[in-house]
This record gives sequence, structure tokens and C-alpha cells, in this order.
Amino acid sequence: MAKVFDTEVLYVNDKNIQIQATGDGEFDFLDSNSNLVFSKTGYDESITSLSNDIYEKDVIVKSESIDAAASTKEVLFNTSNFTAQPSVVGLMSSSAANDPVIDSQLLEVTASNAKFALSDDLPSADYKINLLIKGVRSQSLWTPASSTDDEGDPALEMWYDFSDSSTITHSSNTVSKVEDKSENGLDLTVPTTDFPNATGPTANTSTINNVGAVKFDHNNLYNPIETALEFTNSSPLYLSFLMQVKSTSYQFHFALSDTTALNTRLYLRTTNAGYFQLNDTASLASLPTPSIDDIFFFTIKLADTSSIWINGTSIDDSFTTLRSNVSDLHIGSNEQDGNGSESLFGDFMMYRGSSNHEKIEGYLAHKWGVAGLLPSTHTYKSNRPS
Repeated sequence: MAKVFDTEVLYVNDKNIQIQATGDGEFDFLDSNSNLVFSKTGYDESITSLSNDIYEKDVIVKSESIDAAASTKEVLFNTSNFTAQPSVVGLMSSSAANDPVIDSQLLEVTASNAKFALSDDLPSADYKINLLIKGVRSQSLWTPASSTDDEGDPALEMWYDFSDSSTITHSSNTVSKVEDKSENGLDLTVPTTDFPNATGPTANTSTINNVGAVKFDHNNLYNPIETALEFTNSSPLYLSFLMQVKSTSYQFHFALSDTTALNTRLYLRTTNAGYFQLNDTASLASLPTPSIDDIFFFTIKLADTSSIWINGTSIDDSFTTLRSNVSDLHIGSNEQDGNGSESLFGDFMMYRGSSNHEKIEGYLAHKWGVAGLLPSTHTYKSNRPS
């Protein structure tokens, strides 16, 4: 006889929905119209992919905690982000690993709500259910490509999306070029002209929370920005990127420079003491000490008076840099192809517009499944920008 699976949504992001299904027999995942989405057999199996049509239709996850002592066992999920009646893809549990799936009945689904009646036999005082819903949102989800600066012009100066395989040129997974997703054509290449022994990072072998990333192992990608990007207090330049730490040794993660001269660069490195350092800067507060597998997303505002945020939290908003423009961008090492990074990179972008940095932080946090790192007061803690 088939047994009921205990199922739990582990996380949802742009690329994957991961579900933990515990039990034996055939596990069929159906939508609310009893259409088969996928079938899986196994015990304690992590199911990490759904069909592409689910992604294209858009899936959101909703969580509600149910008080076992409450007089009503009906639960209402708000689905008002959709333009039409959505489909309920699945009802999952729970607040504790050993909580069983309970009896439930879907009473109605409208454009604004999905309503369930639940069993009176709730297994714990605060039983949580997670609901997957698919449909068409009233607005397309925001991406950095949608951003505009304070004058209404495209905000992006450059955007390297290391999860987008269509922008990455490689041979046997060794990257030779990453295309710029902005309108400016500032593609990254391996600087073999200046450094014949330079090599590209590795694609298609690493992920950050199941989203494809590029692995740097003392590698270097760069773009010699022909028209230097200037910044002032009235026209600041923002830099945002996400990485996962794979070594805490002395290494450089990016460098902005005019030449190979040591006194004309701005860089982020991990020091011999194991903490992050942003140089060349003056009066910058201490940055965190990373551990292996930690994920960080940085935002740096370059202006006469500069600022830095890490994982959406302000670290310092009153330091100065020792340079006044940006050219020769190197990602994965310093400007001399030395002391390279040993990290996974997700997204790296530069842009204008004072209203964009929180949106881009929210975009990065939800895309890469690390919204939990955002502070509780962040505008996009609970939902990605739309």
C-alpha cells in the first residue's frame, strides 16, 4: 500500500524549487487540476527541479502558521499579485521536521485568495504550511535591466550575470568571455595580452544555492574601460556583486585601476588576517571576517563621500576613496593578475541612480536564495522587487 510522503519546501528562488519528500513509493506532484508536474520515487529525496512551464507561469511560495487552539481551521492565503485566478501547485508542511501531512480541503481559489479547510487534528501548537501557487503576476518581476538613473536613462554601466550560460563563452568549461548584459558592450575577457599565463575561471561546475555560478581559482577576467567612469557626490557610481567564499587566504576579489601602478587602484581583498579589506580608502570601518561557504553581497557607493553595505546592512557611509574614476576592471584578481580569488561569483554590476541600490540588493538576495541575510528593515526582505 502506498504511504503518504512528508513534504517540506526547503527554498524557492528564480532557478529552482527544492522540496524534501520523505516516504517510499511513487511521489507524484500535481497541480490543482490534477495535471502531473513530475513524478519521483525514493526515500528522503531532495527534488530540485520542476518543469520549465512552471517557471514561465511564475511560482510563489506562501507560508502561514496555524494555531492549534484556534476555533477555525480555515486558512486564507493572499494571492493578490496575480492578474487572474491562479493554480495551487501543492500544499506542503510543516513547522517541525516530524510533523505529518494533515488532511486538508481546497475550498476556493480566486484572483486574490486561496482558501483551505484543515483537519482539526493539528500536530503542533504552531503548525506551519507552505503553499506553492502558480499564475501570472500583475507586474513582471523587476531585473537590473529595468533600472533607470535619476534622469530616467538606463542605469546600468555594466552587468555580468555569471548564472546566465547564454552570456558565457567557454572551452571545456574554462571561460574566455562573459558578455555584458547592459547596453554598453563592456564584455569581460582573459587578459592574456598583458599576462600570457592568465587563465579564465570555470563555468558549469559550481552553484550557489542551486543557481549556476562561476568558480574563480586564482583566475582573472577584465575589461579595459576605454571611457573612464567618473563619480562625484552629485553623480555617484554604485557597484554591487555577490560571491560565496571558498578560501580565507590572502586574495583579491576585484580591482579597479588606471594602470598596473599600485597607488591607483581600488580593490576588495581578504587579508592575511582573514578579514575583508577595501583599499585604497581612508577612514573605512572594519569589514567582516568571512568563513568558508559564507555568501556575501556587497554594494559600494563611489562618490566624494562613499558608502558600503554588506548583505543589505550599512557598514560605513562616510569614507573617501583615493581615486576619482573607474577604468581597467579586474574580477578575480588584482590588476597585476596576482593573488587571485578562490570564490564563486554570482552577479557583478555597476550602475547609476540613487534609488537602485536597495532594489538590486533585493534582486540579488532573492535570486540567490539568501534573503535571510537581509536586515528585517530592508524594503525587499520578504519579496523581491517588482
